[in-house]
Amino acid sequence: MIGQTISHYKILEKLDQGGMGVVYKAEDTRLKRIVALKFLLPQFTLNTEAKERFIHEAQAASALSHHNICSIHDIDETNEGQIFMVMDCYEGETLKQKIDRGPLSIEDSLAIAMQIAEGLSKAHEKGIIHRDIKSANIFITSDGVVKILDFGLAKLDSQTQLTKTGTTIGTVSYMSPEQARGESVDHRTDIWSLGVILYEMHTGQLPFKGEYEQAVLYSILNEAPPPLSAHRPDVPHDVISIIDSCLQKKQSARYQSAHDLLTDLTALHQGTNVKTTASHLHTRKRKQNLKRAAMAMLGIALLISAVAVIFKFDWTHKKKIASPPVKRLVVLPFENLGPVENEYFTDGMTEELTTRLASLSGLGVISRTSAVQYAKTDKTIEQIGRELKVDYALEGAVRWAPSATTGAGRVRITPHLLQISNKITLWAETYDRVMDDIFQIQSEISQKVVEKMGITLLETERKSIEKMPTENLEAYQAYLRARFYEARPHFTVQNWLQVIEGYQQAVNLDPGFATAFAELARAHARLYVLWEDHSPERLEMASRAASQALALAPESPD
Repeated sequence: MIGQTISHYKILEKLDQGGMGVVYKAEDTRLKRIVALKFLLPQFTLNTEAKERFIHEAQAASALSHHNICSIHDIDETNEGQIFMVMDCYEGETLKQKIDRGPLSIEDSLAIAMQIAEGLSKAHEKGIIHRDIKSANIFITSDGVVKILDFGLAKLDSQTQLTKTGTTIGTVSYMSPEQARGESVDHRTDIWSLGVILYEMHTGQLPFKGEYEQAVLYSILNEAPPPLSAHRPDVPHDVISIIDSCLQKKQSARYQSAHDLLTDLTALHQGTNVKTTASHLHTRKRKQNLKRAAMAMLGIALLISAVAVIFKFDWTHKKKIASPPVKRLVVLPFENLGPVENEYFTDGMTEELTTRLASLSGLGVISRTSAVQYAKTDKTIEQIGRELKVDYALEGAVRWAPSATTGAGRVRITPHLLQISNKITLWAETYDRVMDDIFQIQSEISQKVVEKMGITLLETERKSIEKMPTENLEAYQAYLRARFYEARPHFTVQNWLQVIEGYQQAVNLDPGFATAFAELARAHARLYVLWEDHSPERLEMASRAASQALALAPESPD
């Protein structure tokens, strides 16, 4: 077929062939773009079920619009009656090809699994179950973006399934127990299959094996997979827990949604605590008991938290796993162009941008404490890059003109993103807005930075950096003042009381400001732990603030 023109598509080369279809690279002569054409193999053209399944794949995939799902543009038929679909064409390789070269790093495995889970979450929201998730159906573009392929076995809740109950469909090694038994399945079968992929990425091997299909099916139904640690001793316990939760034989014991799985994968990838794994392994009563026990230990938890604050341990960095991200960035202290009393606001903008960017996967951000040493430095950007081992730097200036009446006024922020190795400015912009837009400005800057660095945001990450900590600007200013005092290098009781006063003012102005309550709890606890105020009243204040923070944002890592 190479060289032929079908409809307005010129066939350029053969890309791949599977059991039922063959894929060609083609040029869309009308729109002048490269696409992929997937043809049903000629021997299946007269097979009604095969034809229905092929059309079904196009319908299922075209119903979804998501960056982790291969886009289907059209379905058509040649003059000879050979059916084909038109898809996006990507440069890259399948996950199977990648695994064939050896086990993946823990960092890469989690990043890929997160994107698969995000794509599945979107499909499940639309009532679409893939039913054939496997490494050969996962494509990774040259930019590292995951695309879920081949919805040929997908089941739509609104349609009658194409195979009768009692028939096993899917690739055997990735089948869930309910699939292996030929039973009706729901979205949790895809969660099982993703668990198999996670195991495969980390070990280079499948968890359930056999010399023939029936032996594999028996293993899936009756045996536990070999311990992952036997193949890969360096895999963290939380990774093993996530995989175990995916590979529970009973559907009710697995993750109950791809979103829940994505939450744990994201938390682990970002180096924070995995929060939901236990909920899929224990009963509701067990969860309640654990919560009560956790509340009973609140005082101890506060002390531990306070010690962490005192010694400034960068726990997030210490809990990062595997190799550091390829792209590393430093957010240098922004310059305050206003009066000295506005210094706290400028410092707050730098810290907020650092925090938002540091929460994103695929991006390594130098800590604020390491970056602050370069405030008003005489060192060149090249020297800073070499010392911090970064290739990108974000710098800028802030001018805030508060209103004499409302205190809000206008803010002008001019960020610049530099690529140090090439000595070029990748992006620069001026934001001249009313103070009410400050959170939107922070979000826009963060998104522009990752866009210009060529990093693709997960939808959950996009929502995260768009989130406003508070809608009360006075409360936010009080919070920033407290952070400013807290960042001073030498501890004094007077200074720390100003920190507490700032956080207290913030929560008084906005009783829903969860982050301010969390910081207030830490500030009280620090005074208690350092024996500056070791009274029961101080511990009670810390406990009340922590309880309020937990009540307002139970899922927040703060």
